[in-house]
Amino acid sequence: AIELGFISRLDSSSVQVVFEWCRNTMHRVSIVGIGRLGLRTALCLEKKGFDVLGVDIFPGYVDSLNKKTFKSDEPFVTDYLSASKNFRATTSIDEALEFSDVVFILVDTPSAGGEHVYDHSKVS
Repeated sequence: AIELGFISRLDSSSVQVVFEWCRNTMHRVSIVGIGRLGLRTALCLEKKGFDVLGVDIFPGYVDSLNKKTFKSDEPFVTDYLSASKNFRATTSIDEALEFSDVVFILVDTPSAGGEHVYDHSKVS
């Protein structure tokens, strides 16, 4: 396993480096946490040719994604989901680990007060 480390601030150059690394070495990607940011990331990676498995804790949400009935007001999300051929969702982290060449964790880290102070309890 290769660890990229913790990226606390995503900028376009960081995203490009991660994308190029994945594109050249990985084909199956899991995204743990497919809320607003995670779902968009998963669908963009799928659109670029990756096989993507999204993981979320809400079975009804996962079911709506797999049936492609989920509707979003986020730009392009509904269209990308409808057109996706290599994206699916699950509630099983074990399934994601077995499936993937690389796993990204995208869970909320709300501000815990003060600049650059975030609550990391969901990733601990």
